[in-house]
Amino acid sequence: RLTRQQRNNSFLHFVRRSVVILAALLACFFILYDAFRSFEEFRSRAEGMREEYIQRQKQLIRREVVRVVDMMAAEKAMVESRARELIRSRVKEAHAVALNIHREWQNRLPGEQLQKLIRDALRPIRFANDTGYFFATRMDGVEMLFADHPELEGTSLRDVRDTEGRYVIREMIALVQSRGEGFYEYLWTKPGMSGNRFRKISFIKKMEPCDWLIGAGVYIDDILLEVQKELLVRTSRIRFGTEGYIFINKMDGTALVSNGRVFGEEQKLWEVFPEKAGKNREVFLKEYQAARQKGGAYINYTWQRLTRPEMESPKVSFIQGFPDFGWIVGAGVYLDDVEADIAVLKQELLQQARNRALLNLIVFSLVMLLVYMIFLRLNRSIRSDFDVFVSFLGEVARSDRKIEIEALRFDEFRLLAQDANRMLADKLKAQEEKERMEREVLKNRKLESIGILAGGIAHDFNNILTGLFGN
Repeated sequence: RLTRQQRNNSFLHFVRRSVVILAALLACFFILYDAFRSFEEFRSRAEGMREEYIQRQKQLIRREVVRVVDMMAAEKAMVESRARELIRSRVKEAHAVALNIHREWQNRLPGEQLQKLIRDALRPIRFANDTGYFFATRMDGVEMLFADHPELEGTSLRDVRDTEGRYVIREMIALVQSRGEGFYEYLWTKPGMSGNRFRKISFIKKMEPCDWLIGAGVYIDDILLEVQKELLVRTSRIRFGTEGYIFINKMDGTALVSNGRVFGEEQKLWEVFPEKAGKNREVFLKEYQAARQKGGAYINYTWQRLTRPEMESPKVSFIQGFPDFGWIVGAGVYLDDVEADIAVLKQELLQQARNRALLNLIVFSLVMLLVYMIFLRLNRSIRSDFDVFVSFLGEVARSDRKIEIEALRFDEFRLLAQDANRMLADKLKAQEEKERMEREVLKNRKLESIGILAGGIAHDFNNILTGLFGN
């Protein structure tokens, strides 16, 4: 029976231990390789998710900004048509009121009192931020109703010109005489404002019973201002994503809309957020430069979160200018929103990696068990052949029995057995040759001894004869 030390030095034990170690190393290699591959997969998918998220969000904010800018352009294009529709409807209303008053009172009041009743009914009416009012002019050019300048009522304005030199009243009279009603555009004074170069569009309609023309006008910049206010309110309500919103600033840095809030006061962006005035100036400078580029541009910066104001996150915004209003329109998204999805992906991949590692361990354990069982079977076969050799080597000193080659299972051992048998045959032949030579030497030695003995006897016999007979 082999001792522990002998077993440790056993070739079969060495092979068995080597197989186990090799299998364990292979298992570790494949598990580590799978873990590395999982890490690379996570890194690749995370980068892909970030890139896809950023591109998708960039497209989103660009689409939202372009939509708002297009809306502004459409509203601006409709300013004049809105102004025309407004004054047309108001003049029609005033004309209907005047006709109704004239119809009700024409048989009960003298003409002057009836006209005064009509003027008093229309005089206090205001619209378009109190800059719109009604006026009435007699066909000879005498002003009958001038709500903005009542001191001019009763005087002729036929010779009054606007800043472009046009006879406004004369042209209005000619228009209603030829067509009965229509629009007329000119430069005129504006209530509450100094100067007389305010672009105005009026709608005038002939009032037959009084031989008047009744009209009203609006200032284009007032309508434009109303449109801008409406646009700011509509834009402030736009939301997209988790924390997406549209912001608008003027080219001089005045804040108009941010995070759903419309700023009514003339405040600069860095005055709205004084705690970060320096940073806001830097961000606005980026906005301004992007707004000056044709088609807009993206800018990158960090900004506080809406849900967590104490935290700042990287952000990308798309900026586009709207020069007609002198506005900067933008929208942004936070770039780290995708990290939550990446964290979920990481947990999923880690769990998958753990499951694969466990599965690999189970598979390798089963494989090692199978290999070990096969090795045990092989070990018994090898040991059987080894036992034949050990028996042969043990008996070769005591007998000349050859190894029975048919008893061996493996060709390698059979080759060794043939060599061993050949060596044994050579040994036996050498032994026979040695014994033959030893017999020859012994025989020669015996003959030599007989010769020497015979010579000695002859010499002694000769001496005896010499003594007896002499020479």
